[in-house]
Order: sequence, then structure tokens, then C-alpha cells
Amino acid sequence: VAAGAAVYTMRLDPGSSLKAYIDSIRIRFTTIVAFTTAITQTRSLVVTRGSGAAASGGTAISVVNPKDTAYAASEVDAASGGDTRIATTGALTVTGITWDTRNFAEITLAHAGAAGSYVEVVYEFSVRNHPIELNPGQVLGIRVGPSAMDAAGTWSLGVEVNWHEGESYT
Repeated sequence: VAAGAAVYTMRLDPGSSLKAYIDSIRIRFTTIVAFTTAITQTRSLVVTRGSGAAASGGTAISVVNPKDTAYAASEVDAASGGDTRIATTGALTVTGITWDTRNFAEITLAHAGAAGSYVEVVYEFSVRNHPIELNPGQVLGIRVGPSAMDAAGTWSLGVEVNWHEGESYT
């Protein structure tokens, strides 16, 4: 997978009257087949925000389960005009998305080149000054870091995002 390629995206409905506030993200990375280079200093995944079109390809997650059945459908649900998806093989297609130049987080995978290597990280943004804020039409993305994933390696990615939707903080 190329440097900068998106492997997970979550887009808030561009017509929404609400914003999404990302409280935390859990990322699970497992190397299935060893990379040709066991240790690569810049192998990583980054969490970033973008804006523009929805991604395509991969597996669309059309329904996002609310924490309470009394809640309205999420603004990242496909039926609400949002879009959430994860790559299956290779990367997602992100034509029309402009990514921010600064990342919110980076999961270092330098040591995760051997088969069976496992890394799990939880980023808790809401315990900082402010959660990540997505405006309508913005995208939360997990992308490959500054260098491409090494040859021959295959890996599995699990992503869990906790967020709430509402009007702007004042």
C-alpha cells in the first residue's frame, strides 16, 4: 500500500446540521504474512482529517449502530448521506478528498514486520482540550504514514471509533 493511502474513512453527511466529535479511536494492526523488511523505521498509520468527496472501494459500513436505540440514525450512516468504509485489499479510492497537512495521531509499526506481530493503540481525544471535530462533509481517515508498506506483507486492520454528534461547542 502506497504512502498516504487511505485504509479507513468516516465521512459526515455534507448536508448535516450537526457536527461529529471524535472522542476516541482504537486501532488494531496484525501482520498476517511477513513483510520483506522486518523492521522499517517509517512504517506507520496516521489519523487525519480531510474534506471533499466520499471515498470508494473497500467495504462500506452502511449502518452505524447508535449507543442507544432511542437515538436518531447517525449522520455517518449511508442512509443519512454519510459514508464509512474500510479497505479490503489495497487502499480505498479517495479521489476528491483533500487531507489536512497535520495528523492527529500516528501509530508506529516499525517493529511489526514479522508474521503474527500485533499492535493495538487507543487515542483518547476527548481527554485532551477538545475532541476531533468534523464539520459536515469532512472525513476522518486512517492512512498509511510517510512510507509505503513494505513488499510481500499482508495485514489486518481493526478500527473502533467512539464519537457523538451535536451542535457546535460554544
